[in-house]
Amino acid sequence: MWITSSILFALAGPFGTFEALEPGLLVVYWSSLVALAFLFAYAIRALFHGLAPKMPPLQREAFVVTLFSLSCTLALFPFTVGLTGEPWTSQLTRVHVFGINVVLSIGIVATRHVLGIDSLFPTAESEPQLLRRLDGVSAREILRLGVDDHYVVVFLTGGRTKRLLMRFSDAVHEIEGLSGHTVHRSHWVASDAIKDTVKEKGREKLILIDGSEIPVSRTYREALVSAGLI
Repeated sequence: MWITSSILFALAGPFGTFEALEPGLLVVYWSSLVALAFLFAYAIRALFHGLAPKMPPLQREAFVVTLFSLSCTLALFPFTVGLTGEPWTSQLTRVHVFGINVVLSIGIVATRHVLGIDSLFPTAESEPQLLRRLDGVSAREILRLGVDDHYVVVFLTGGRTKRLLMRFSDAVHEIEGLSGHTVHRSHWVASDAIKDTVKEKGREKLILIDGSEIPVSRTYREALVSAGLI
């Protein structure tokens, strides 16, 4: 995408760069500027992944596109304007440049998703290894894990369950990649499945979207507090 974008910008020579720069310098200028823009975009995406890991992907992309477009309009393109001597006083010009950035950003996001290109900063919703043991089950269907004797019980949406003959600790390890928390020595809960918390006789419980009530152990309470779930 960097090569394609650089070539297109160099050929189009927007904002007066085609007339102001020699062909070789034009290619170097736009390829460098596009590379910086890509790195900046990935930095913004990493920031959002760190600050809001549970934010829905579509909403996260909307924030990234908006912030990236504003930043490019206010910071990167004035360098081009100063280089070429093109006017930068018109409000219409700023709106026009911002609109171009928004369209290009949306195009890059759409292309990445269509081609299945993963981000350099993978989300917390990457496919967990445990799914290999659960034929036909998607990550979004998993609500929680529990223990029944030597079995790990996987509780799914729609009241369904799957039983796996394995250790609970191994199941928790294999479910890494799906946002969730171990809340008790025999309970793991998906973050999206948590509806509310209640406190009874000094002990806290998580209320899940399927109506389940899962006890919270003192051992794991601090991690849940840090995650803002309690």
